[in-house]
Amino acid sequence: MKRKREMEKASELKSAVEELSLMAIIIKPDHHHHHDPNHDNDGDDGHNCSDGHPAATIPTRPFLHVCSLVVQILDKIGPTMAVLRQDIIHNIQRLEAQFDVDPSLYSNLVEILKKESKEGSSRKRDSCSKALLWLTRSLDFMCSLLQKLAKDLNQDMEQAVEECYNTSLKLWHGWISSAAFKVALKLVPDNTTFVGLLKPKDEANDEILKEDMQALISLLVPILQDIHATLSFNAYPRGDFVDLESAAVKRPRKSKSSSSLLPFRMFKSLGNRLQYYYKLHPLRVLFISLSFGVSVLVILSVYESHFRSMSYYQSLDLEPNDYPYADLKNLVMVAGHSIYTSSSCGGADKEDSWFLEPYQKHPGQAATFLAHIQVGVENVAKDKNALLLFSGGETRKNAGPRSEAQSYWAVAESKGWFGNEASVKWRTLTEEHARDSFENLLFSVCRFRELTGTYPQNITVVSYDFKEERFAQLHRSAIRFPESNFFYSGTPASPAAKEAAAKGEALVRSQFLEDPYGCRGSLWRKKLGRDPFHRSIPYPNGCPEIDGLFKYCGQTLYPGSLPWD
Repeated sequence: MKRKREMEKASELKSAVEELSLMAIIIKPDHHHHHDPNHDNDGDDGHNCSDGHPAATIPTRPFLHVCSLVVQILDKIGPTMAVLRQDIIHNIQRLEAQFDVDPSLYSNLVEILKKESKEGSSRKRDSCSKALLWLTRSLDFMCSLLQKLAKDLNQDMEQAVEECYNTSLKLWHGWISSAAFKVALKLVPDNTTFVGLLKPKDEANDEILKEDMQALISLLVPILQDIHATLSFNAYPRGDFVDLESAAVKRPRKSKSSSSLLPFRMFKSLGNRLQYYYKLHPLRVLFISLSFGVSVLVILSVYESHFRSMSYYQSLDLEPNDYPYADLKNLVMVAGHSIYTSSSCGGADKEDSWFLEPYQKHPGQAATFLAHIQVGVENVAKDKNALLLFSGGETRKNAGPRSEAQSYWAVAESKGWFGNEASVKWRTLTEEHARDSFENLLFSVCRFRELTGTYPQNITVVSYDFKEERFAQLHRSAIRFPESNFFYSGTPASPAAKEAAAKGEALVRSQFLEDPYGCRGSLWRKKLGRDPFHRSIPYPNGCPEIDGLFKYCGQTLYPGSLPWD
C-alpha cells in the first residue's frame, strides 16, 4: 500500500527511478563492476560466461517500461523530438512482440540477442538487436541531457539539446536526419517551461528535481553500459559503440588496407560529383535544396501545431457555461455487449434482432441487454446530478458500422425511456469508441470530462453481475478511482449462459491481473479485432489532465497524478 501511494504521486522521472531500482534488485549485485584488463579471464569473475558472452541480466519488461517513460519525457520537449519519439515507440513494440513469443525465455533481453546472433539475423533492418541498439542510443541522449540540466536548470535549453545531440545521436544519423534536427531545434521550449513540465503538480523545489535526475542517471548509465557491451559481443562485434562516461566513439582497430579506405573514397567521389553538378546546374540544385527544406518545415509545423494546441488545451480554463452539461456531477455508464441490427426497434427482446457472437447465442440473451439499458435509465432517473453514457464502439464487422452505444440509445428511445423520458433523455449520450471493458470505463470518464468540463465525483457501472470484480476492483484500481465513490449495478446472465459466462470471466480476470491496462498480448489482440473499421480514437484530446493514463502500459499502477487524487 505504501508503494502504491508513492506511485500515485510520482512524476515520469520518479517512476523511472523506481523501475530502475527494481531492475537493480533483479540484476546481480556484483554485476556492474568494471572489468580489470589484467585479470585472468580463465577464472569465473562473474562477468564472462564460458562462451565468451557477457553474463548480463537485463530484465526485458522493466527496461521497456523505462523506455516508455522516456517517451513521455520526450513529449515535453515538443515537436523537436517527434521523429525520435516515434522511433522509440516502434523499437519498443518490436522488442515487446518478440518477448510475447516466449515471456519466460525472453524475460532477459540478452536471450533475444543471443537468438538472433545464432541465426545470423542481428544486422537485419527489422531485427530486435537493431531495435535495442537504437533504444540505447536514444537513452544515451536522454541521460546526457538530464545530466546537463541536473548541473544547471537555468541553462539555455536549445543549446543543451543541441550539444547532447551532437555527442550522441548525431554520431549515427545521416546528413538528412541531422539537417532536419537542426531545423527542429527552433521549436524547443524554454528551460522554464520544460523544467515545469518535468515536475509533479505539487512540487516546487528545484533541488528535488535535480536529485531525481541524478538518481535516474546513476541507475540507468550502468545498465546502458551493459547493453552496449552485450551488443558488441552478440550483435555488432565489429561495430562502433559509445562510451557513456566519456561520450567518445570506440572503434575496433583494423589494419589499414584499401578496403578500409573504400568508404572514404566513395564519399569523396560523391562530393566531387555533387560539386561538379552544382557548377553545371546551380539553379536546379538550389531548387532541390529549397524543396527539401520546405518539406521538413511543413512536417515540423504539423507536429508543432499539434503540440501547441495540446498545450493550449491543457491550460485552457473554460467557464462552466461553455460546457453543455456543466451542472452534472456523477457518471452512470452502461457497458455495451452487442449491436442492434433489426430495421425496427420493436423486437429488442428477440435474439435475432441483435448481432450475437457464438458464445452469446442463448435463449434470453436479448433480455439481458434490455435489463442493462433499463437499469442505467432508472439509476439516472433517481439522481438529478447524473449523466448517463452508453459505451461501446463499432466492434462487429458483420454488423456494419453501427456502434453498441448507439444501439442501446436507440432501444432506450423505442422503449420510451421506461417512463422517464422527460428527466433522462436529455442527460443520456454515447461513448462510441470503447473496445473492451477497461476502455468502457476509461473512455467514459474522458467523455464525461468533454461534456461537463470536470471529472465525475461518483461513478456507477451497469453490466453483468459476474463482471463486478473486474470493474469494481481491477479496472477501478487501474485508474485509481476512489473505492468509496465507485458503485456497481449488476444484472444476471441468462440462465443458459451462466456456467460458460463464469468460466470465461475467470479467464479474462486472470488476463487483466497480468495486464491491467489491456495493452499487451491476448488482450491487445482482442482489442484490435474489435476495431474492424479502424476508427481513430479521439481521446485523450478531451481530457488532457489524464493524458498519461492513456499512454501508460505498465504492470503496476499508473504512477502519475490524477484529477481525483
